[in-house]
Amino acid sequence: MGKKKKNGPYKKSSWTSHLGRLTEKGKLKNGKLDGVFEIYYDNDQLYTRGNYTEGIPVGLWEYFYDSGLLQRKTHYNEQGEEDGYFEKYHENGKLADTGYYKNAEFDGLHKMFYENGQVSMRRWYNDGQALGDPEYFNQDGEPIDFDEYLAELEELEEERAAEELEMTSGEFYVEHF
Repeated sequence: MGKKKKNGPYKKSSWTSHLGRLTEKGKLKNGKLDGVFEIYYDNDQLYTRGNYTEGIPVGLWEYFYDSGLLQRKTHYNEQGEEDGYFEKYHENGKLADTGYYKNAEFDGLHKMFYENGQVSMRRWYNDGQALGDPEYFNQDGEPIDFDEYLAELEELEEERAAEELEMTSGEFYVEHF
């Protein structure tokens, strides 16, 4: 049995259920990830980039769609907890979600957005505790109640499913010889 490498380059590839094959690259120091760490999709497009300090994720971490567009960015404190400003993006590149973490808890204003860029939900937090009720909006920016908001999301989901079906329906009729 060869003994495990404690220092130097680190590389590992594995299959996931929904992302295909991912390849991790980084450096080991005393057997722990240390320094720049990256994960790549099968198509060599970057999936994740961040830094480790003695096995703990720290600082800015970015996550990408396999198209290359940014999916999410967040910050980690010295303990490896999400801390500070974060952003998530829709696949079209527009903002999906923004806010702040304080020791891995929501803190301050949390906003969610529709794919057209319009704010869909707004809520304030203090140390993980929600302050007041969330505010909901339709895609035109008009205030709506929670039931209307759910109906809006359901409608968008149905539209997206119909679009995806349209895009893939042609592929099912390929004749095999």
